[in-house]
Amino acid sequence: MRYGCDYEDSPKTQLKVIEDAAPALGSLYKGRKVGGIGDVGCISFHGAKIAVGGEGGMFLTNNKEYYEKAILLSNTGRTDRVTTFWCDVLGYEYQMANVTAALITAQVERIEELVKNKRKIWDRYYKNLKDVKELQLLKENNGDRANYCYPAVLLKTNKIKRDDLVKKLAKYNIHARNAFPRMSLFPMYKARFRNPVATRVMKYGFNLPAAANLDEKDVDFVCDVLLHLI
Repeated sequence: MRYGCDYEDSPKTQLKVIEDAAPALGSLYKGRKVGGIGDVGCISFHGAKIAVGGEGGMFLTNNKEYYEKAILLSNTGRTDRVTTFWCDVLGYEYQMANVTAALITAQVERIEELVKNKRKIWDRYYKNLKDVKELQLLKENNGDRANYCYPAVLLKTNKIKRDDLVKKLAKYNIHARNAFPRMSLFPMYKARFRNPVATRVMKYGFNLPAAANLDEKDVDFVCDVLLHLI
């Protein structure tokens, strides 16, 4: 079976989709595994992700041509990866160490267990904060499944600025994190559109801590401090 977006063969666009699913391992979109929907998918194993290898990631595709090109580029451009140091094209050193790969494989095999734990943490946050008018918790859509690697919240009050709130949480040893900025505002790009949703998230969004070892008392402490500050 080949995964692909619904419009990949459209005669109008001939678009190909590179799916940035960096933190989304174990998530589902309309019953399909995130990372396996586009022509190419990318999963990260950075230390802040749901499956941790320190660094590195996973390249996903069902297209043989893309797969072989990725192997070539990731191995310094060498067609013969065993017996020669000759490079046929300009490539990169993107290979993962065997020990790291073994560590990651063990976690990927347990991904349902890891997602279940993250969702348990999220459920506790949602139970405590769902009726707080100053906050909007970003919840999965019906029919989808989030792994809730990063419990996401929008601040809906002017009593305190988002940046100040995150700093004050840190004084209680609570590591919250500001939402990502708009990529279209990066200096190497030229912003062409207003992007109101991304702008709102950039200004008011933040992530609550969700380390795998958090228990209900930890989550309750985060919620109590958060409610005190807002």
